[in-house]
Amino acid sequence: MMSNTPPPKPPTLIIGQKSTIGGTQAALKLFGRCQSEYYMPSIDEIQKGSVIDVKETIANFAGWMLIQKKPKSNDYYSAGSIIEYVGKVKEELKKLRPDNAIWNTDTWYTAYASEIKKSR
Repeated sequence: MMSNTPPPKPPTLIIGQKSTIGGTQAALKLFGRCQSEYYMPSIDEIQKGSVIDVKETIANFAGWMLIQKKPKSNDYYSAGSIIEYVGKVKEELKKLRPDNAIWNTDTWYTAYASEIKKSR
């Protein structure tokens, strides 16, 4: 016997927002481009123990994102998109370097996000 209950609706995504997995993959792809252009250690090198300055790495990525254009529209990324991508990279770095004292506070990252918002 069939139920009259409609199937659950899939989660609603804001237009332009990617899924968490897709968004993380997109952020890491952009981060990889930034790393190669700035001669920064790759995610693989970071996983293998390459020494990095997390704040500097994130600041470099945020600065790089400010001058990048979206491939399809040729528009610059919005402050919100940059903050989202940088946040995803920050979380991946946190997974790779969980013992770094930088994670004891998020005030530095909040300040970075504020500066990104001011730049757009």
